[in-house]
Amino acid sequence: MGYVVASLLAIIGVEYVLRIPLLSRTKSLIKVADRSLAVIRLSKASDHWKQIALLRYAGDLLGHTLLLALMLIGLFLLILLPAILIDRLSLLSPSILDTFSSANGLITITIVSTAYVIARRRFL
Repeated sequence: MGYVVASLLAIIGVEYVLRIPLLSRTKSLIKVADRSLAVIRLSKASDHWKQIALLRYAGDLLGHTLLLALMLIGLFLLILLPAILIDRLSLLSPSILDTFSSANGLITITIVSTAYVIARRRFL
């Protein structure tokens, strides 16, 4: 029964990842990092101008990183909090947290999540 509940939580996690703009935010973070590296490589720009530009890019990088961190924290809370609550309130064997940390559980969750993504993209 623990495998079933863990698989359902994994499907909820997959749906969360598919609905939030995780990939676009990651791409924008990489673009800002590339722009900051381009500024560093400029030989014609003065050091003063580079400092001003890099300070701006550092703020942008911080904002993008914090937003990505919040998205990932939301994912972990969405999966971990119900798993802990269900484990505390019921006597599932194996427990959900044990399922998440075992090799068989991870393989099962990976297969179920992959099958869900394939079915979702094919039928929706």
